[in-house]
Amino acid sequence: MKGNGVAQLTPAKFKRETLENGTYTLQNKSVKYQAGVEIEPGTYNLKVTNNSKTPFYVFVDINNYAENSIDAQSFDIRNSDTYTFSIKEGEIIKILNWSKDNTDLTVKMELVK
Repeated sequence: MKGNGVAQLTPAKFKRETLENGTYTLQNKSVKYQAGVEIEPGTYNLKVTNNSKTPFYVFVDINNYAENSIDAQSFDIRNSDTYTFSIKEGEIIKILNWSKDNTDLTVKMELVK
């Protein structure tokens, strides 16, 4: 493919999520955040609620992506239990909706310390 166009690349603009009453609330989306940039580092309780009757599957990955990282953690969520995890400054969290069918998910991350 050939062309004579010009492309301008600019740094991505990261949006800091709003912590309301100690909780981040995410609706129907997969996200990737860096602690200390978009969300606060700390310990969280995470709960997924599915507002439809379809089964759901959410995958959570927390990693600093440094070579030989021993702090990496991940977990699968297929029910509305509460999961507790910690994320440190600079680590990345990915919350991915890997459900097969349409879902209506609410993910709440409550900062506990």
